[in-house]
Amino acid sequence: MTSLLTNQLYVRLIKGEDEIMSYIQVLNSFTMEGNKQHLTEKELYLYCHMKREQHLSDDIKTTTSLTADFLLVPFNNKRDRNIKDVKEALVGLQNKSVITVSNQEGEIINDPKGNQSLRITIPKLKGEGFYQLPYLLFDSANDISDLYIHLTVAKWKGSFNCSLDRWASILMCSRNTAIQKVANAIEHKSIYCNVGDYLEQKKRDVNSYKIKPFSKEEKSNMTKKNEIQKATDKIHEGQENLTDYDEWLINETDIFNMYTDEEGTSVFPTYDDYEFYMEVVDNVKDRKPTALESKFLASAKKRIDRLKGNPQFKEEWEKAEELYYTKVNGIEQEVVSHEVKVETVIIQKPQYENLASMF
Repeated sequence: MTSLLTNQLYVRLIKGEDEIMSYIQVLNSFTMEGNKQHLTEKELYLYCHMKREQHLSDDIKTTTSLTADFLLVPFNNKRDRNIKDVKEALVGLQNKSVITVSNQEGEIINDPKGNQSLRITIPKLKGEGFYQLPYLLFDSANDISDLYIHLTVAKWKGSFNCSLDRWASILMCSRNTAIQKVANAIEHKSIYCNVGDYLEQKKRDVNSYKIKPFSKEEKSNMTKKNEIQKATDKIHEGQENLTDYDEWLINETDIFNMYTDEEGTSVFPTYDDYEFYMEVVDNVKDRKPTALESKFLASAKKRIDRLKGNPQFKEEWEKAEELYYTKVNGIEQEVVSHEVKVETVIIQKPQYENLASMF
């Protein structure tokens, strides 16, 4: 479901261009774990499909085979299996009192055959609230899991806070399968995720979800961090035939950009990272830096400027100076203080100041 509903389609709905009711009422209970009307993905999709077909009459005259053949998103690519899945979904919906399946005489059918004539009635259901699923959104769906997850989130005002274990319960599948399905829905932009921040005792808050992007103010620190990492990974994609120096630049850029680890603990560059920074500054003093060098120098300078008043930084910086001058001259040399040296590096490399201003 690459895009459930475009802005143009929303405008059409708001303007009322579809004169007949242009949405499907989906009860909140359909995606509520523990509720007697909690539907499976296939049951929910089939319900929406039949409601879509019902808009001109009180009931639907069809067969199991015909219903299976006209699904916009088949449950299975093999026709026999698809018909079987539709039959199971019909039976499930009837058992949950969501629909009534009968023959032409009005007799209830509990085991519909493939080509048996059916009359399917969808009564007016009562429940605690419902979501209006636009026809245009339903018609554009190409994955029933994405649609189910979208509807699960859409019924909540604001955002929906949900753990992975709860997702497994809602989707009626294993935790690993739920993780994959939710990840796919996020990737397809059927929903948006705000990753929970770390709390005390290294515990993380649950993720929250919306059907529209979270604003900058709403985004958690973890979400912002993940977005930075994804942007970095995108830059790294497709980079082939990198030299060892290029790989070091990429790795060191990541180090200078990392402020906390996965557990939320603060992390800092060490003396060998600062020594590499000194090498790169020296490398570009008489030429224009490459794109990778530019990105690294900007990240490193930003982090160094933030750490200048940190005593641990001063100690690591002095170690880096010793290592750097040993590499350059092959012997140990006495070095000047941290404060003077940092100033000296900046003064001797004016083009680096210009570079930093580009970011």
